Amino acid sequence: GGGAAKSRAAALDVAAACDAIVAAQRKLVLEAESYDEALFDLEPVDVGSVAVDGDEGEVDDFVASVVQLDAKIRRVASKSEPTFRDEAAALDVLRRKRRQVCATISAAADVALKRAASSDDDAAVLERAPKLARLLALLRGPFADASVEKAAADAFNAIQTTYWNSRLPRCQQEVEASLKQSTCLELLENG
Repeated sequence: GGGAAKSRAAALDVAAACDAIVAAQRKLVLEAESYDEALFDLEPVDVGSVAVDGDEGEVDDFVASVVQLDAKIRRVASKSEPTFRDEAAALDVLRRKRRQVCATISAAADVALKRAASSDDDAAVLERAPKLARLLALLRGPFADASVEKAAADAFNAIQTTYWNSRLPRCQQEVEASLKQSTCLELLENG
């Protein structure tokens, strides 16, 4: 009976060793996955360029890239312990890219607003409006970084300035035309 007990104990030892090996392998796979994810977060995102006059797909791709970039910045910045030594430098690159995005949006909006101001074609202006609104939404926070927040605010202010610089002359013309019309009506009524 002693031999059977020994072989049972040996079998249990082998089973326990196999379980430990499987658990260690599982742990290595999970660590490898977390390293892959951390590495992916540090890779720069190619957001490309965007034009409000471009097709809907171009704006979709640009917005999706910026959303991905923002998510990467949030994940890397919120980690309590860096996975890699050079994470701070990689995070700076991601933030610089996000500040460039703000400038790209500002430039695209600038072109669209100036074209809209020089055109009397309201249909073209209305066609651009939803695309422009989607881009402007990317300038709203919350941002995990003060430099990105400032770049977004600067871009938004520049767009507003362009809008009013292009809109005010037309507003002035509309007001003057309205005043002339009401003055003419008063003269006719009182005439």
